[in-house]
Amino acid sequence: MNIHIIEDDEAVADALAVALEGLEHRPVTYPDGETFLARAELASEDWVIIDLGLPGISGVDVIRKIRHLPDPPRILAITGKPQARLLTHLKALPGLKNIAKAAVHRNDHEGDELKRCHVIRSDVPGFGRMS
Repeated sequence: MNIHIIEDDEAVADALAVALEGLEHRPVTYPDGETFLARAELASEDWVIIDLGLPGISGVDVIRKIRHLPDPPRILAITGKPQARLLTHLKALPGLKNIAKAAVHRNDHEGDELKRCHVIRSDVPGFGRMS
């Protein structure tokens, strides 16, 4: 089983990959949807972790393509976009639900910034287990 990470922020992609390797999974990273669609070899037991706010082809469009496969992998979509943008994404992808919304407090030199992280998932069996 592979875990495909589609994330344009290299630091986020690397952090996810390192965490998953530490859990003895095989992550494969892609900087954008186009690269993923051209190179990924998917199996039904795989997972796809995808940023909804990708440049170029959007995460929403990539998910649509994945969901049209005969035996699609499980999908975990992530976004740091505001709630209104997330709701727009969810309307475009029936069957995906907002399951976690965490506020991450970051202190920087310009002041405090509050960033929201939203996680959505596909309604498929096995969510929560990556094995």
